[in-house]
Amino acid sequence: MTKYDRSCDRTPNPTATKRKLRFPAKVDELEQILTRVRNLSEISREERRTLWYNSLDFDFFKQTARAISKETRRCGGGDLLDYPDEANLKKWACFGHSRRGLERWCNKQHGNERRRAAQASIEAVLQAQDTMKRQDGQATVERLSEIYSMFTQEATDLAQHMGTADEHAVAREKSAYQRRLLMMRSSNNNNRATQTAESQKNYLAPKVRHCSSAYNAMPAAA
Repeated sequence: MTKYDRSCDRTPNPTATKRKLRFPAKVDELEQILTRVRNLSEISREERRTLWYNSLDFDFFKQTARAISKETRRCGGGDLLDYPDEANLKKWACFGHSRRGLERWCNKQHGNERRRAAQASIEAVLQAQDTMKRQDGQATVERLSEIYSMFTQEATDLAQHMGTADEHAVAREKSAYQRRLLMMRSSNNNNRATQTAESQKNYLAPKVRHCSSAYNAMPAAA
């Protein structure tokens, strides 16, 4: 992956003033998606138990994720993420056990680079906002979007490649499933044919024996 300029990375200072990204207050300049969030008092205890995971579930998820990530690192599977091109990502998506989504823990260097890139993109947008406020008095959404897109282009490319790899993995698994299904149907048809032949044999055998016995019981010709 392309290395980001570490000069963009800054260690958060707890004593520094908290900076926020602000957008124009005009409604027509913003896309608003509104939805009603149900009050907790409106949700029954049984429904909460169905909708939400409990602490035991989360502990199990964490333990499983740690175990899978550790085993992937031990086996060298995370090395595919050193160069996350389309070919390596297809291998990553197709093979291995339940490691999709654990990339940043299966390869620590990959995870650190993604975190640095995310921090760099945030810092770039905040710096651009401060610069535009000083020069123009207000930051524009379009310009901030351009800057953020520029700093997150590598992450966008990675997401697109990963999506292609997932599509490849699904198609591969679907093809394998169809082959297994065809083999099962062929095996079942063969079993039915064998059972039918055996049934016919068992059905005809007594009649043959009966006819043979009747023939032997007939008196000899004079």
